[in-house]
Amino acid sequence: MAIEEHVNKYLRNFDSSKYESAVRAIATTKQKSAVDNQTLVYLLRHLFVLEYGTQSIPGGVVWYDIHPCLKQALGI
Repeated sequence: MAIEEHVNKYLRNFDSSKYESAVRAIATTKQKSAVDNQTLVYLLRHLFVLEYGTQSIPGGVVWYDIHPCLKQALGI
């Protein structure tokens, strides 16, 4: 029940008409180049998209994915 409530919170706060195609592109490619920088910053700031990887290591791999709760809410 707690997870369902968190999923619904993400869905209520997410502007799907404006950002759904962007998060779907990130979910598919796992790359920041899938969206423009301003959109990526917004999605990261509001935790709709998360950054993963080893960026602290020179040449480390970094990838992106949408938050698991938003992923569930959008059925991705």
